[in-house]
Amino acid sequence: PPPPGGPAAPRRGRGGPLRVACVGDSITFGLGSSSPETSYPGQLQRLLGGGYIVLNFGENGATVTHSRGSNRSYWQSPRFEASLASHPDIVVIALGTNDAAGGIWCRKYDEFVPVYAELIQTYAALTSKPRVYVAEPPPMYGGPSFFLTGVVNGVYPRLLPQIACAPVVPIQRAFREHCPLRGAGAQASCDWLVADGIHPNDAGYGAIARAVQEALLLPAGGPLPGSGPAECLRAARAVAATLGRAEAARSRLCAL
Repeated sequence: PPPPGGPAAPRRGRGGPLRVACVGDSITFGLGSSSPETSYPGQLQRLLGGGYIVLNFGENGATVTHSRGSNRSYWQSPRFEASLASHPDIVVIALGTNDAAGGIWCRKYDEFVPVYAELIQTYAALTSKPRVYVAEPPPMYGGPSFFLTGVVNGVYPRLLPQIACAPVVPIQRAFREHCPLRGAGAQASCDWLVADGIHPNDAGYGAIARAVQEALLLPAGGPLPGSGPAECLRAARAVAATLGRAEAARSRLCAL
């Protein structure tokens, strides 16, 4: 294997570099970075080296679920269509932060699981037969009051592996080791994030890129132990119905 932080050994897909499609919201797009090169896809390109082509399909404000009267769903994004047409060998999906906004999660938490699972399957069914990875969003450190922080920090680490039916890219672990969360609440700030408490800065995007690089270089993993797709989907629905619903129930945002 390559040295930590060094470029990966060149690998080829269909006679050329492996194409990595980074799918996501503004955190994939790179909001808060100093340049496109310091977004997480930009830094991932540098880490992986010339055997890979990393493509950024991040869409600002994108959600997993469909919102009535809104075109924020990633499904409706031009970048979604572009990502499907990119003939990827690898897809990294990093979505969910915007679904944790109170106005969305309160009404859509029961739809999050099947719609996210459908998104994964949509990419897996492409003719290029890509390996599909799901990445956690970074934890929130005192983000805007209209977000349900507990969904991102507490629900997603348990929910996303069940939706993916596989281990996910552990973005939150990297952030929590650097900026520990205190109890059930969030530390007031983290020096890997910009002032809004949600979007990483260049250092934070570097941490995401390293976590994704590490996941891509590991041997391809199978499903969660003792689980098949049907069992994983049932487990994910149960997590959403318990933890996800509980976060909605305790939030004043959902009572508005």
